[in-house]
Amino acid sequence: MPHPNKTKGTRIERAMVKKYMDDDIPCERMIMSGALGGAWSGDLRVGTERWKGEVKSRKGGGGFVTIKRWLGDNDILVLHENYEEPLIVMPYSRHKELMQVYEREINANH
Repeated sequence: MPHPNKTKGTRIERAMVKKYMDDDIPCERMIMSGALGGAWSGDLRVGTERWKGEVKSRKGGGGFVTIKRWLGDNDILVLHENYEEPLIVMPYSRHKELMQVYEREINANH
């Protein structure tokens, strides 16, 4: 029987695939949820260009509290670490808008 954390992870990944697909954004879950590494790394492939995505879930949002506080009511949060590429955090609703525009552009040019 699978470990409860594995079961939860699979459930959340499948829910995210459904969420993207419901919003007309191509998405699929990776084989073995990216456990194979290399070209198979990441949990999801999102969009026509198949961007790699990682899914993390925490009961009660533990570990996300500071990030959510920093984001506040802003559209994006930029996380900068010296000598590293900045990371961008944004709510799904804003990400969805960007992905839908991107998908329309990609499809118009193909």
